[in-house]
Amino acid sequence: MRTIPIRWNNSHAYDKALIINFVRTAMYTSLSTEKREIRVLRIHPASNPSDDIECTLATVSLQEYPVYDALSYVWGDANITETISVDGEPFEATTTSLPD
Repeated sequence: MRTIPIRWNNSHAYDKALIINFVRTAMYTSLSTEKREIRVLRIHPASNPSDDIECTLATVSLQEYPVYDALSYVWGDANITETISVDGEPFEATTTSLPD
């Protein structure tokens, strides 16, 4: 298993309208049921542990047998978010608390 160093950063202020527009246009475009499409979030390795999390979102067809690892994620409190980069745009992701 490979560990990807990441850092959450609350020091940036982003335009909420930009984030909302990104979510509407990029994340929630229609998927083709005929092609059996799914969305895959690629989390890019950081060169430095202090780097922000950077991801890209891709639409892939299950008919092409894409290779991917599944990651289980539980949505956290909508009021507690961290900013990550998805396709070069800021995205507010809820955080998940892990037990000590």
